[in-house]
Amino acid sequence: MSNAVKYSEQGEVKIFTEVTADTVTLTVSDTGVGISEENMTQLFEPFERFDSHISVKAGGTGLGLYLTKKIVVDMLQGEIGAKSKLGEGSSFWIKFPKILS
Repeated sequence: MSNAVKYSEQGEVKIFTEVTADTVTLTVSDTGVGISEENMTQLFEPFERFDSHISVKAGGTGLGLYLTKKIVVDMLQGEIGAKSKLGEGSSFWIKFPKILS
């Protein structure tokens, strides 16, 4: 969510949830700068930061998406993914099993 806000100078950030009997899916979509197709393959790698006019202002280490993936996949036994188009924004989603108490 913080990346969506950091990389959307104008436009909007939307957060969606979907709960089924077995899973919870959280999607964050923005109308920010977007990510090029070639950078999408490296998106969840440690220390990856992609050049844009906003990245200089936004700062960061390039660990946020990597750590999020580790938590979602390794600890929650879920999935994570993204789709993006340069100049049009991005959508990131996490899906994990619903735990009933």
